[in-house]
Amino acid sequence: MYIKATFSGSPIFPKLYPQHLSWWSKEGLGGGDKARKEGSTKFINFLELVSFRMIAAMRAQGISRKDIKLANALLKEKWGWEYPFAMQQMWVGSPDIFVEIYRAPVAVTRFWQSAFQLMREFLIPIVNDFHGLSFDTGQQAIAWSPSEGVILDPSLQFGEPCIVGTRVPTETVWAFHQAGDSVATLAKAYSLSLNQIEAAIRWEDRIAESAAE
Repeated sequence: MYIKATFSGSPIFPKLYPQHLSWWSKEGLGGGDKARKEGSTKFINFLELVSFRMIAAMRAQGISRKDIKLANALLKEKWGWEYPFAMQQMWVGSPDIFVEIYRAPVAVTRFWQSAFQLMREFLIPIVNDFHGLSFDTGQQAIAWSPSEGVILDPSLQFGEPCIVGTRVPTETVWAFHQAGDSVATLAKAYSLSLNQIEAAIRWEDRIAESAAE
């Protein structure tokens, strides 16, 4: 639902279903081990979530499953990254996936073929499509802002979406609002601005819409 709530879709890949994540997991595209199971429920970690969102964005830009699998394998082999698609900035220029090496775009799917700098303006940045990924010094994603005013950070509330700058889960605020509390009442109760409360409600509304599809 988090991925669907941030996914605008495209004529190429207009819908995202649980089966897509299942396929990507079975193919090892999330990085690390395959999704863990407990009974009938599958679990993924934050880096796998980010990886799947990256894959959805690449598929929406017309990148084939074959080339995504190739890039995943080559990135793992070259840098030993466990979660290749949750690492540095990436670009796409159909049908290729690019990363930056020594400030120059390099086509991973063309087996590390360098591209001219002038090509950069024609490439589509995937991270920007993420609405805000933050990376550590090792270039690994550490937080994701899927919507304005909302943050997913594994160090906050076990990775549950929270209002930026707080430990307040957006779902909690939304539940109180659904129960009848006004935005002003919630803002006063949490000592937050109206904009912060409204941002949390907008995000959870999108989650609810995604769940209902």
